[in-house]
Amino acid sequence: MVADALSKKTVHAAHLMIKELELLERFKDMKLQVELVSEFIRCSALAISSDFLNLVNEKQLVDANLKGVRELLGSDEAKKFALGSDNVLRFRGRVCVPEDAKVKRLILKEGHKSRLSLHPGMTKMY
Repeated sequence: MVADALSKKTVHAAHLMIKELELLERFKDMKLQVELVSEFIRCSALAISSDFLNLVNEKQLVDANLKGVRELLGSDEAKKFALGSDNVLRFRGRVCVPEDAKVKRLILKEGHKSRLSLHPGMTKMY
């Protein structure tokens, strides 16, 4: 088969489209939003903050069990526990949830009712 100019152009365009998709995936990994329009390219980042970890930290300070763990930090008994840069106690990198009904309700509500839900429901799972 003899390659002509049109078939080469198609292959070149397909290669560019693949590279563009790879670039967009890298932007997604960096949490950047990219909007491609014929006149311009818009690149932006969105930062969302929450006071949830502040609430967890406050409740950890009054939780008897977690107060005891904080006192043992640095010892062999609590070697898998650590304080994060936000002063929240973690076990193997996961936030320690204090014995507090309000905090637990918030976690369950976020996990089941949020648009960023952990559990999308039976219909979506099916």
